[in-house]
Amino acid sequence: MVDPAYAEQLAARLAAGQVDADVLRWLRRGFCVWARSGGELGMERCLHLTATPFQRRVRQRNGWLAELASLVATEPGEGPLAHRVHRALDRFQTRGLWTNWKADPEPPAGAAQLHAAAFWVLRFNGGKALSFWHIRDLLQGEIRPEISHGAAGNMDPVTSTPTSEN
Repeated sequence: MVDPAYAEQLAARLAAGQVDADVLRWLRRGFCVWARSGGELGMERCLHLTATPFQRRVRQRNGWLAELASLVATEPGEGPLAHRVHRALDRFQTRGLWTNWKADPEPPAGAAQLHAAAFWVLRFNGGKALSFWHIRDLLQGEIRPEISHGAAGNMDPVTSTPTSEN
């Protein structure tokens, strides 16, 4: 099965005219599933694309959260990645940049990558903050493979309260 985030990347490459072996293989498999279903399954499902605007926003938010986490991971800091990502997003949202940029369609040219990623996380989340718990769950489950580029991420067991160990 194709990961929906990867399917979205393949669709973007196809839309940009970048048709390579991966794009062709993805299209062929999707059309084969569609044909075997007798056309009863929607093409979005056969190609593993998000089907609704809400699903697309969540996928985009999670993709930008993965980007934010990878940027935060490269910076010096203490504590678990989920705490560091939460602090970075909270600082961005509460200390002026989000307030100044939230009406803009995109971050300003020349914005730091970390700030641009935080902008898009909040934009695709309707301007609402993500709790530490939500960020932790997403990093450990749904989007962790995207951060580790497919490697099996060995995560420590989750505890019920945020401590310096989790």
